[in-house]
Amino acid sequence: MILKPRVAQWFELLVPRDSLATALTLLSRTRAVELQARSDLAGPQPTPEMATMLARFRELQGRFGTWWPEPALDGASAAI
Repeated sequence: MILKPRVAQWFELLVPRDSLATALTLLSRTRAVELQARSDLAGPQPTPEMATMLARFRELQGRFGTWWPEPALDGASAAI
């Protein structure tokens, strides 16, 4: 077995828990990443502005969500 060192390109992917399986599935299909899970409670905390925006989003989702298209989560169109 020959090891060929490569320069690592680190990135963090922050996703909601209910989207984690989908995100990991898409990444694993690329076969180009090594995954390392981390749960960091000391990470960034939501700001009051974010809470306001999320409340507005949920309001709009309740009113118009049935007309929104399903998210395209195929490897080609996912912006990861």
